[in-house]
Amino acid sequence: MLKKMKNNLFSLRTSEGKLLYRIEGHGYCFYSVKAMRFFFLDKITGFVLLNHHKTIDNNQLQKEIENALGYPISDVIEEIKRYYLNLIPKTLLIS
Repeated sequence: MLKKMKNNLFSLRTSEGKLLYRIEGHGYCFYSVKAMRFFFLDKITGFVLLNHHKTIDNNQLQKEIENALGYPISDVIEEIKRYYLNLIPKTLLIS
């Protein structure tokens, strides 16, 4: 469940506790309450993580990645998601 807080900060509940995040420059800053750590992700990696937690759907993810890259990716969206999920710290992936 996604909850908007002050200062464009969002709260997302996972089985591993609460994740807080907000847009920071050209990417995202995530804070894991359980791990007590900050994680800084680029824009596309942040979108993939939000898609993993079902905060945004596949169509939104594809549209955002295509806007960032400037070309269509419909043929390779699943490969792109797998690639970026491998880059994300496992602490953030547990849903």
